[in-house]
Amino acid sequence: MSLFLSAIILYMFIGAFAGFLAGLFGIGGGIILVPGFYYTLSWLYPEGSQLMQISIGTALATIIVTGLSSVRAHASRQNIRKDILFKLAPGVAIGSLLSAIIADILPSDTLKTFFACMIMALAIIMVIGPEKITKAIGRSDEFPGMVGSSISGGIIGCLSGLMGIGGATLSVPFMSLFRTEMRQAVGTASAIGLFIAVPSALGFIVTGLSENTGVPQSIGYIYWPAWLAVISCSSITAIFGAKLAHD
Repeated sequence: MSLFLSAIILYMFIGAFAGFLAGLFGIGGGIILVPGFYYTLSWLYPEGSQLMQISIGTALATIIVTGLSSVRAHASRQNIRKDILFKLAPGVAIGSLLSAIIADILPSDTLKTFFACMIMALAIIMVIGPEKITKAIGRSDEFPGMVGSSISGGIIGCLSGLMGIGGATLSVPFMSLFRTEMRQAVGTASAIGLFIAVPSALGFIVTGLSENTGVPQSIGYIYWPAWLAVISCSSITAIFGAKLAHD
């Protein structure tokens, strides 16, 4: 079996797992996809450059398809808070587009370090317990207005775009600060993921067009063979994940 075919099969397994998590937790699966893409690309194209940018860009592009499946599943159960989405979406989209510009400027190793540090920070938060942090910060019954939501959305969008994730890891705890019911927070996060994925993926394509990455079959910072392999499975398993989340 060729190296390329082995990588495609691995991408399909990764996509199935990431899609399931997207439906279950409202996440885009980037936490799984980015490391998976990076190490397989390093394996396939050891002389390639900007592999972290390609890994992040490809992960964001897959979230568009996975996110659509997840959003449809959550919308059918009326678990998307349109009022919250309306407030967060503009800032999220702007922050996501900005992330593509920042990622193009940063060296690949710096992006890799940033990703690792963010994952460690999120892991520490999970160990401490998000509910304890929420209790310490305090909770409010009133969601922020457009200005506060736009700023918060911008931060969520930019950090998520730089990590290649759909944003639920950040947006769900944020919404929980304002007593958003958990299933609604997860459903709304899946929709927010589209406002992260679409602008940032387009940005990663445009900013990467002028770069010679040494990775064939890529357009900008999107590696299309991996994208096709992942979405062929993730869009299906996302539906099962969303069903399990509501059972």
